[in-house]
Amino acid sequence: MQRMKSLVALVAIALVPVGLQPAFGAGGGGSGGGGSGGGGGVKTCTPSVAVSAAVPGSPTYRTLTVTYATNCASRSKVGLTATNLRTNVVEWALADNGLTTNSWAAPQWNTTYRIDARVTDNTTGTLMTTGSATVTTPKLPADCGPTLSLSAAAGTTGADWGISATTNTFWCQGPTNVYVTMQNAATGAVEYSQYTAAGTATFPHPRANTTYNLTATAYDGLTGSALTSAVGTVAVGDYPANCGPTMGLSSTAGTTSADWGVTVAVNTVFCLGPTNAYVTFTNSSTGAVEFSGYASAGSVFVPRPHGTTTYDVAATLYDAANGSVLTTATDTVSTGTLPPNCATLTNFNITTGYWGIYPAIWISTTAKDCGYGGQHVHVQVTDVSTGDIATQYDTGMSSLIDFEGAVVKYGSDYRFDVDVRGADNEVLDTRSAVVTSAPLR
Repeated sequence: MQRMKSLVALVAIALVPVGLQPAFGAGGGGSGGGGSGGGGGVKTCTPSVAVSAAVPGSPTYRTLTVTYATNCASRSKVGLTATNLRTNVVEWALADNGLTTNSWAAPQWNTTYRIDARVTDNTTGTLMTTGSATVTTPKLPADCGPTLSLSAAAGTTGADWGISATTNTFWCQGPTNVYVTMQNAATGAVEYSQYTAAGTATFPHPRANTTYNLTATAYDGLTGSALTSAVGTVAVGDYPANCGPTMGLSSTAGTTSADWGVTVAVNTVFCLGPTNAYVTFTNSSTGAVEFSGYASAGSVFVPRPHGTTTYDVAATLYDAANGSVLTTATDTVSTGTLPPNCATLTNFNITTGYWGIYPAIWISTTAKDCGYGGQHVHVQVTDVSTGDIATQYDTGMSSLIDFEGAVVKYGSDYRFDVDVRGADNEVLDTRSAVVTSAPLR
């Protein structure tokens, strides 16, 4: 295979437009009284632009590199176009470009282009100058493709039950997309199809004892047009003995406040299609279902079970296509002694003042979370003079609450009881304080 030699076309043209010499600065002359003053020196930018274009020298992507240089870069913008000289069609353009080196990814092969640069003033948009270069792209190499090969293999065990189709493509003119179909040779039905970007398409759950015809079609990634195709055939044998449906179930209980819960691991094998596994978690003593849900990614976590309790775990495997029950599995798990929940109040602050004309009391609380989850802070406000509960509420582990307005008496004592409570509303830590509201002003 003969590799294509590098072909580089480089043309530079510098043009100076007539009557257009923008001045960066000018010095003035003087006259009168029989004498004259000399100019302070005129600094001008004579607009010019040099353009060059180069084509690749190997049968890879057909990238064209366009560069330019202008001596008025600080005050100008450059627009670039590429015109097909055979059709006189502009096939590529960049407006108000600031990069001196640019890539055009898809010129046609064996085509002459004129690359034009237009230099315009940044501020006014006035045309300052133009420049151009011509370049001819090389002929399409003999080994440039498009070529496509296809091979397919069928799995033989429950773990790899499926068909893998491997494709290899080569095409100089740009990226390709490969579409593979799997057709049942006996029925003519297309049972699966897939785009493959990495060169391998995987078709899960084929029928046993069936021959499949595979077709791969390569498409131009830029235009979407079909380039070429390849075919292959693969025969699938008997379903493996370990093809299922089978399901294994195992459960483990956490032992610390950080991992207190039960992890249920579900392992399934079913060659005929995808499955869904539904797990229930039942208290053996009470018969109450304390958790239920689908196991995703092969496991499910049951948070905050009771301590020193035995649970019955059951999983049902369903066919995801039609919802039919495939198989079931059961397990038991016992939790140990519930580890102590160390959640505590770390801040409890009460201040008094006024909200408009009314007395106000502000309660700030912060509690430490030890990883149990489901914890909260409970606040109860009691009118000491009557013993009545003025208000109570549950809040998060950090809060700032207002007790204010017409419901608050002037110069009265109120007791604040603040508790940290767990998921079962058990009190983990508590603080109390009596404060006197602001007096009548």
